[in-house]
Amino acid sequence: MPMKNMSPWREPIALLAIVLTTLGGIKTATASLPKTTTANIKPTSEHSFLESQVNLQLAQVFVGQCRAAKKRIFVYTQRSIYSQTIRTIGENELVTLADSGSDGWIAISSPAIGYVQTSELKACQEQATPPPPNNPPKSQPNPRLCRLVAYKDDEVEGLVIRSQPSRSSSRVSGVLPGDRVTLKTIPVPLVRDSEGRSWVEITAPVPGWISLGYPGSSSINLTPCP
Repeated sequence: MPMKNMSPWREPIALLAIVLTTLGGIKTATASLPKTTTANIKPTSEHSFLESQVNLQLAQVFVGQCRAAKKRIFVYTQRSIYSQTIRTIGENELVTLADSGSDGWIAISSPAIGYVQTSELKACQEQATPPPPNNPPKSQPNPRLCRLVAYKDDEVEGLVIRSQPSRSSSRVSGVLPGDRVTLKTIPVPLVRDSEGRSWVEITAPVPGWISLGYPGSSSINLTPCP
């Protein structure tokens, strides 16, 4: 029986079909694989970042706080009793915390930089605020003792306050027109100097003496306060 002639394109077409089928299987397998992208990694990174922030905030809560030693304790260079000791801290001596603590140890920044065991510390006792001093109320000055400075001329404004009722005594201070002075006593005891000038003693603004001028003069040095 004679063989039929086969088409010259049949074998290439069959081979192409096999290749396409294989590629389709690879594509399908690739599509079925789970996608590993940065989107899957990002939540883990954010969680680690948030956790580190929480730990940092917790550490900041303790940093700077005060604690006291329950008994005489050692300050170590590391978080271990086998590390080198720096110094001792006496009972009830205060320390300042430098971190949030770890593995039963906590860092301190004073009175020395190092580590102590947290079980050997206690809360600092609050120091009672001393009561305010019982100062007696200040007595109000007698308004009758108040005088206004009224002296004024073309050359000098105001009055000189001197240490004694005399122009030759030392100058203590001075007052200007409109300033207030306080007499020492009422009625006013006048003192006259060798020149016939009258003086009056005052207690404010500074203790001293002020001249009232010459008796019978038209100038007025002091007037009653309104």
